[in-house]
Amino acid sequence: MSKAAKRAALQRFSDNKILDLIPHPNLGRPHGTNDYSPLPEEDSDGNSIEETIAKYPGGFDPEQHTDNREHARVQILKQVYGGLGESNVQCFLGKILVEPANDTTAVHARLEEGSHVLVKVIDHVLFESDALLADSQFTREGAALNHFYKNKLTGPDHIIPEFFGTWVLKVEERRSVRCVGIVLTEFVQGVSIRALSTFDKESEMFLPKENPVSVPKVDGGTISLTMKAKTTRLRFLKQLLGESVKHLKAGIERDSWCIHRILVTNLEKGTVLRHPRPVLLHLSFSQVYSLTKWPRMRGEPPTLRFEELSRPIHPFEVFDLDNIANLEGWLPPEWVNEPYKYDGWLLLEFGVPGQARRHEASYSTYDEKPELLDAEEHARRKERLDKAIEYCDKLKQYALQRPGTRYPSRKRRGPEQEPQAAKRIRGDESSHAGRESLRPSSPSQSPMSTTSCFEVNDPQDGDHPPGVGHEPVHDEWFLFYNGGPKERSQSE
Repeated sequence: MSKAAKRAALQRFSDNKILDLIPHPNLGRPHGTNDYSPLPEEDSDGNSIEETIAKYPGGFDPEQHTDNREHARVQILKQVYGGLGESNVQCFLGKILVEPANDTTAVHARLEEGSHVLVKVIDHVLFESDALLADSQFTREGAALNHFYKNKLTGPDHIIPEFFGTWVLKVEERRSVRCVGIVLTEFVQGVSIRALSTFDKESEMFLPKENPVSVPKVDGGTISLTMKAKTTRLRFLKQLLGESVKHLKAGIERDSWCIHRILVTNLEKGTVLRHPRPVLLHLSFSQVYSLTKWPRMRGEPPTLRFEELSRPIHPFEVFDLDNIANLEGWLPPEWVNEPYKYDGWLLLEFGVPGQARRHEASYSTYDEKPELLDAEEHARRKERLDKAIEYCDKLKQYALQRPGTRYPSRKRRGPEQEPQAAKRIRGDESSHAGRESLRPSSPSQSPMSTTSCFEVNDPQDGDHPPGVGHEPVHDEWFLFYNGGPKERSQSE
């Protein structure tokens, strides 16, 4: 495709242009990867499938009648990704001028007049390639988002952006009309993990930047964002893992996490969030298992059937340290050489697999479907679990051996009802006595002589431990995060 054609195609989305979008909720089946079946060479009328989708992407039927009141009108404000030098999806910040009059909530979230959205333009002319590649991107992204939305896994409380539907834009070209695929999602004001990191040549890792990064806001201002504090990063990781096992339960899989495909945001509709939120990008890499070729094949691999479990699979079962290797620079450094500490953290955050205590019952384990693992994998799992439990037990023993390590109950009492022991434990609010009673003066005092998780690397590390709203599995949970009774009371 010529540069002139690409330039002309981009001009349709220049600043202040207004798009009249036609709803196209029923996309054709996804294709373009080894897991999805390829498209036939011809359509039902005997025409070349490539020529057909070049004009009507995603299986759009030009004969279908839609009421103009069901259209959405979107104003382009600026381009946020792409340009002439990028042969891929082009992304724009858009503003909803006219929302559809009909109820769309069965297929996507409601568009509100005046709200901002991300407009993802998937046009084969802008791809500078055959139409099959662009259509593959359109159908895979649309299928994934549609499935996430129907399983209530999109929006501010999740790591998938809110989904506002798949659409087409009719454009006139050489005395003919063709359509361009459009995906509307939540406009997330944030930056990638890559942008929040600096490459360390010695360790060959991307480490969190020391100084805050400025995040552009829709209104033109900026806000600072930093992921320097260990607890902030671990809370971030916890949400990634906790949501990802819900994706597996819904029958959606993703190959890997790349640091430039995970966004970090601390804003929601202009309001500063208490904790940074992870958001996954490039959802065409997320595949819907039920739409792949595997269910139609005999002898399908059982490892892909997490959706048949009664609950989401426990993160310990599917996310060992190798599976999050791309995030290695953001993890506590001791985890690299002592992975049982990472596994112990998983148990402290998500519960011990198979034990019906507190929130552990929220997860299934491989014990529910032992055929998912072979004998060697079962042995490796048992070894990991035994080491992780031993590590947690040592943390617990150490916490109990420290003087004054009992904790106040979760239910707050009035001063006149509170036992004197609890008052002594919590300590004076104006001092750090309560915190220091749980923190050894040096790592050598700990039963884990090589551990560094007791060291305070940043003043913020003990301020707001993760897991807000959940009682920890063990009291030693706060010891892991360098926190004491004061921090615990702040998080309840």
